[in-house]
Amino acid sequence: AQAWQITVDHHAHLRSQIAWEGLVQPVQVVAKQAKVDFEYLDWSHLSEEEQETGIQRHLEDKWNQCMDYLKRPTPWSMLFVRIGEDLYRGVWSNSYLFMDGWSYTILNNEAFNNYSALCEGKPIVVAEGRTYLEYAVWRMNRALTPAQAHWVENLNGYTEPVPFLESIPGNRIGSEEGFGRQQQFLSLATTEKLHCLARSHKVTVNVLIQTAWALLQSQYSGSRDIVYGVVSSGRQPAFAGIETVVGQLMNMLPLRIVIDEQQSVQELLQHVQERQLKLSQFDITPQRKIREWINWPHERHMFQNFMVFQNLGSFASTLDGFMNDKEIYGLSSPPQKNDFIARMEHPLRFDVFIGEQIELYMSYYRKYLTDAAITRVIGDLEAMIERMTSDSAQLAGELLIGGND
Repeated sequence: AQAWQITVDHHAHLRSQIAWEGLVQPVQVVAKQAKVDFEYLDWSHLSEEEQETGIQRHLEDKWNQCMDYLKRPTPWSMLFVRIGEDLYRGVWSNSYLFMDGWSYTILNNEAFNNYSALCEGKPIVVAEGRTYLEYAVWRMNRALTPAQAHWVENLNGYTEPVPFLESIPGNRIGSEEGFGRQQQFLSLATTEKLHCLARSHKVTVNVLIQTAWALLQSQYSGSRDIVYGVVSSGRQPAFAGIETVVGQLMNMLPLRIVIDEQQSVQELLQHVQERQLKLSQFDITPQRKIREWINWPHERHMFQNFMVFQNLGSFASTLDGFMNDKEIYGLSSPPQKNDFIARMEHPLRFDVFIGEQIELYMSYYRKYLTDAAITRVIGDLEAMIERMTSDSAQLAGELLIGGND
């Protein structure tokens, strides 16, 4: 807790609130001081099943209380649960209005460095990075004219969201309630195939999975013009020191992929990569401005699902990197799965975690997607990836056959 308190003292974003009542527009208020919200529980006497039930209940409670984070002294909290004699589980809860995944990694590293110094009795040394205020001023002064030209051209003719939910075989919209999460690890062999294919065609694994995801949506819906959301880091290299900024920089933007059935998989991969590279040049564009420029109705989503490519690692991987895979000061990190719950506006969030085995993780509202439908989507996506990696010379049209029964 002391290590994290030092971190909170150092970062204004961890001492922030949002005020909006009675104001023309919301403002961020930074407190001079704020006590770290750190809770410790001892569940070592409970069974594994009881511990897991407690963790999931905690996640759901935090999910239901997400708006409370806007008015709390700190926009995040941390829970450490003792689940064995020398085994603990950490749960981080925060509002995306204040922090993104990149910031999470920065803060973890800083807190572990503080912990190390405290244990050794050494002075705390905190690296000074660029502030979020500096970034905000830089961003507000950026001209939007080039971005407007790009988005108007890129989304020309796009007037209706791709009917992904309605086209999933067996999906019964409105038949279930609640929030669901499902995950699937690709096999070691498939993960290696993806990495090999990426290297051979000089694209990223992200591009490969984006392509498979676009193909599956096309297979389901019958549309060859696919638009879905992608989350970008928003960390433009034009801002010197952008990698050190703690705050909310990520952005969600529409990615448009037009599938030509006569293109080979290799050619389609190049098309997707070009689209992504172009998007990255304008990835700090506010989505509300894009909507305004293309006259998109305010009350309607631009897409039904969005994808997040997670290559920053989890709490455990951050800890492993800090310790160089060695136990130090009583800390070590056993293998673990990714486990999180995120409130969102869209029916489906699709996360991809990079590791020894690539993990596909889907979070969804059962009002729009049944558990069985998501199980099928994950299975069909895995099959699409397998087919895609088997022969990059095959035509895209061949991969679209037989997907909607």
